[in-house]
Amino acid sequence: MQTLKERRIWGCWIFTVVKVKKTKKPISVHVGETGADESHSCTWGTYKEAAEAKEKYGKEQ
Repeated sequence: MQTLKERRIWGCWIFTVVKVKKTKKPISVHVGETGADESHSCTWGTYKEAAEAKEKYGKEQ
């Protein structure tokens, strides 16, 4: 598990409503909106960065 925590594969998300359906929206661990596919991998972070973003901004991991 420690090896995975050190890799930059972690992101955050927030709940949002789209057409009356609650869904998860990917959010960068650093700032702003992002996507969840590999083309957005520059916005991902380590587990520690994702946990810190959750504490700081109230985002879900």
